[in-house]
Amino acid sequence: MTRARQRVLAIVAALGGAVLLAYAVRRAGVDDIVESVRRVGWGFLAILGLAGLRLFLRAAAWRLCMPR
Repeated sequence: MTRARQRVLAIVAALGGAVLLAYAVRRAGVDDIVESVRRVGWGFLAILGLAGLRLFLRAAAWRLCMPR
């Protein structure tokens, strides 16, 4: 696959993901989502932080497994 095709595919995938996210938010309701995040409070940031840390550590582990 050429570099141009990969770029087009990445853009189409990103747009598709954005459309699906917008659909899910609209279907669930923005007000309901905001209220749920408010109820969780600062714990939401802790959850996001832990998820990000996990992703970072897994990526770092994979990099160590790959030959240079």
